[in-house]
Amino acid sequence: MDEYETPLLSHKESSPPSSSSTVLKWILKVVMSVIFVAWVVFLLMYPGKLGDGLLTKWRAATSNTLFGITGSMFLIFSGPILIIAVLASLYLIISGEEKVFHKKKILKFPRFRLWTFPVLVDGPFGVVSAAEFLGIIIFSVFFLWAIYAFTLRNLALLSLFHVLPKDRSILLLEVTGLRFGMIGLLCMVFLFLPVSRGSILLRLIDVPFEHATRYHVWLGHITMAFFSLHGLCYVVGWTIQGRLLELIFEWKAIGIAVLPGVISLVAGLLMWVTSLNTVRKHYFELFFYTHQLYIVFVVFLALHVGDYIFSIIAGGIFLFILDRFLRFCQSRRTVHVISAKSLPCGTLELVLSKPPSNNSV
Repeated sequence: MDEYETPLLSHKESSPPSSSSTVLKWILKVVMSVIFVAWVVFLLMYPGKLGDGLLTKWRAATSNTLFGITGSMFLIFSGPILIIAVLASLYLIISGEEKVFHKKKILKFPRFRLWTFPVLVDGPFGVVSAAEFLGIIIFSVFFLWAIYAFTLRNLALLSLFHVLPKDRSILLLEVTGLRFGMIGLLCMVFLFLPVSRGSILLRLIDVPFEHATRYHVWLGHITMAFFSLHGLCYVVGWTIQGRLLELIFEWKAIGIAVLPGVISLVAGLLMWVTSLNTVRKHYFELFFYTHQLYIVFVVFLALHVGDYIFSIIAGGIFLFILDRFLRFCQSRRTVHVISAKSLPCGTLELVLSKPPSNNSV
C-alpha cells in the first residue's frame, strides 16, 4: 500500500490511561471524599455539645503551635475546602480537561440519576432534582437541629448567671441573636463556592456555573434571614434596655465591633432585597450594581467579628477572590471592534476581531 494513501488527519483513538494515573486518580478521589465528608459532619455536629467539645480539643491541641488560636480555627473550618481545591487541581491535571468533560454514551435503556431526575417542577425553587431535594432536606434538618442545640446550650449558659428575670430575658435574647449569627456564618461557609465561575470544585463535580448560581441564591436567602434575626434580637434587647443609640454606634478595637456589623447588615439587606425574583427580572441593572456591595458586606463583616471568627468563612471567600483575580487577568486582552450596527429591533450588533490563536504558525 502506498504511504500517501493514509489520510493526513486520520482518526486515532486515544490511548487508554496508564495504571499508575488511574490508581493516583482513585486515591485522590478517596482522599477528597473522606476530607469532604469529615468536614461536613463536623459542621453538622458543631451546634451540639459534641461538636463544641471536638472544637475545644482541637484548639487545645493546635493553639500553642505555629498556627495559633486563629490558625486553628482556620484549619478546621476553612482548611478542608482549600485542601480539596488543591487535590481537585491535581486530579484535573492528571485527567485532562477533555477527559473530565467527556460526553457519556447514550444508553439504550433509561437510567435513574439523582442529579437529573426531577422531583419538584413548579414551586419556589423551580425545577428541583432528586439530589437537590435531598440537599434541601439535609439543610432544613440541620437548621432545625442547630436552633434546637443552640437553644439547649443557651439555657444551660443562663443557669450560670444569677440575674433578675427582666435581665434574664434580655440576656437570653442577646445570646439567641448570637446563635443566629453563628448559623448564618455556617451558611456563609458555602455561600461563595457556587459563584466562582472558574471554580475548580465545579469542574470536579461537573456542575455548570449557570446551574450552580441557584445554590448561591438559596444560600443567600437563608444566610440573610439568619443575619436579620441576629440583628433583630440585639436591636430588641438594646431597645428594652434603653441603650440602642449608645450601643449601635460602638466600635471596639478588641472584640465584637457593633457599627461595622450594622454597616455589613445594611449592605446585605440591600443586596437581598434587590436580588428578589421580581426586582431582579424588572430591574436587573439595579440588582447587578447593588450586588457589588458584597465587598462592603465582607469587609465590614470581618471588622465586626474579628479575624478569629472570620476565619470560619475565609476559605470560600479566598477561592472566590482568587477566581475573580484570575478572570480579571484573563480579561485584559484587547479586542478590536470591526463594526457596530443598530438593528431595527433595537439590538446592537457588534463584529469583533478574532484573537490570534496560540497554535498559529
